[in-house]
Amino acid sequence: ESCCGNRRVAEVPVMPSRPISALGNQYVTFQPDEQEIFVLRQHAWISHQFEVKDILRNPWFKLEGKDSQATGSKRLVLNTGVHHATIERGSEGATWHIYVGNERRATICREPLEGGPGGFKYVVWLHANPYPTRSSADRAGTSEPRLYAQGNFVGLDYWFFEGDSNRDHRRIARVTRHPLADPSMPSTADPVPVRLDPDGYLVQVAAAVDVALVVMAAVLIEHCEMQESEARGGKSSL
Repeated sequence: ESCCGNRRVAEVPVMPSRPISALGNQYVTFQPDEQEIFVLRQHAWISHQFEVKDILRNPWFKLEGKDSQATGSKRLVLNTGVHHATIERGSEGATWHIYVGNERRATICREPLEGGPGGFKYVVWLHANPYPTRSSADRAGTSEPRLYAQGNFVGLDYWFFEGDSNRDHRRIARVTRHPLADPSMPSTADPVPVRLDPDGYLVQVAAAVDVALVVMAAVLIEHCEMQESEARGGKSSL
């Protein structure tokens, strides 16, 4: 059951114009019928194990991987203990691939913003059958990105947008460090039963969007941007 139900939350993501499914198979789906909100922590990428839970503390899956900062690899492990997917650094700089088995289901790239000085966005390419494999080139199977992330990455305040150029670039997921407020409730009420720790942040995902894809991308983005921020002396990447 969805953790969010019919909650009316300000600035909520909206469903994509067509479902986004990347990491599921005939046995597993990460595409809920209602929006979901997850509580993540900074530095999850370099943790040996991080359990992904929604705001009601329901466990969804774990991210595991020893020495991930050095290996560039993290595994998605289901609650059953089964290793389901892996995110791995590509051979090119700022490129990452997500595999289910040996099938490359998605590629994440950090790319400069168009039409302006400085700034970056993260572009997520989804692949179709026949999928590229681990032996394929970094850009194999890419045509048009299905989603991209843009905003204040270091401040953990950004959105995932539907990336199809023929559509309306809907906001389909949100990353924020601020507890979400419900304008229909009194100011003393808290519609989201969570208090964020200093290193905590929320990932809010619309219905019909692959939550595992968005969560893995958000964990990767936080790690990459933290490293970039430290290299720049703490300046934000917008």
